[in-house]
Amino acid sequence: MVMTTTSIYQHGTVRIKYTTYDLQRDYDTVNPRTHPFVMLHAPEGIPTNSHPFWYAAVLRIYHAYIQHVGPNAGSFCPKKMEFLLVRWLGLVPQRSFGTKAAKLPQIGFVPDTDDYAFGFLDPSLIIRGCYLLPSFVDGRTLNLLSMAGQSLA
Repeated sequence: MVMTTTSIYQHGTVRIKYTTYDLQRDYDTVNPRTHPFVMLHAPEGIPTNSHPFWYAAVLRIYHAYIQHVGPNAGSFCPKKMEFLLVRWLGLVPQRSFGTKAAKLPQIGFVPDTDDYAFGFLDPSLIIRGCYLLPSFVDGRTLNLLSMAGQSLA
């Protein structure tokens, strides 16, 4: 499959549309500087005893016009493709949560040494924007993002 693009455009916000509990339409506005956190369903094939949601911090919002020129291309017209640059968050290990523990799960940034700490995400996979409460009692750490040079995050 061969795809071509001429330009990538950056945006400041993205709207995530959803249906409310009373069947009304609404949206969350995700802004990488002020409201960056989003949640999505864990992919199929994940063990049933694992957490059902994944979380990410949106770093950048992009779109590009992509043209598929491979042998199976149905149309040679450029199509708009939206994508987000994200830093993934994961569950904090050895932290109990759930109804028996009467605690919410604690999540944090995946260490930057992990090959999948950063990635691209299709905005259509996002369920909602979310607000994460900082755990000030745990203090600060520099262990999750090395300071070797400039970082987009």
